[in-house]
Amino acid sequence: MNRELVLRERFLDSLLEIEAYLSQYIGSKKARKFPNDVIGFISDIIVPNPYAFVQYESRFHENFNIRRAVFKKNYCIVYEVTDAKIDILNIYHTSRDPDEVLL
Repeated sequence: MNRELVLRERFLDSLLEIEAYLSQYIGSKKARKFPNDVIGFISDIIVPNPYAFVQYESRFHENFNIRRAVFKKNYCIVYEVTDAKIDILNIYHTSRDPDEVLL
């Protein structure tokens, strides 16, 4: 089934924040690669197998179509799956409290 891929504004903003943070610690050249790696992971892994990842559990969200994929051990990509589309909602570092990450 072909689903439309939607990258939400919150996800894109978070991705840019992570890139800016990483550029301070690993250098801007390596940090610029990070967004491409994330998008590649989404395209190559999540899109073909959207139900392969665990449901996103939060006391604020009881939508069972929201899932969480771990990327490079340290980042969670939160997305919602419907029959028509995959909405990429957010990305955050795993050291953050998931309940504090707004979708």
